[in-house]
Amino acid sequence: MGRADEESGLVVIGAGLGRTGTNSLKIALELLYKKPCYHLKEIYLHQHSHITKWMELDRKLSDSPDKKLDKALCHKIFKGYTAAIDHPSCAYYKELLELYPNAKVSL
Repeated sequence: MGRADEESGLVVIGAGLGRTGTNSLKIALELLYKKPCYHLKEIYLHQHSHITKWMELDRKLSDSPDKKLDKALCHKIFKGYTAAIDHPSCAYYKELLELYPNAKVSL
């Protein structure tokens, strides 16, 4: 596996819940892709502003008649990341797969 292209978005989406090896998977994906992997740790260590973005994303999803995630907001959240695992993204893995259809889903 090579480095993810900046425009390709997420390459891996984790559907597994926290405490199921997500930290080990995060480390492995970062070694493989040489880019950060989005994980709950990212939010509380580096991306505090993402708490409100996730709340907005969930509200927009609930209000959306087609039940699709806001594409622009997802791109803001995941900008610079090659994978998204653990909470909160694992709760939206099906919707994220619609936005990133070439991504692989990991349990």
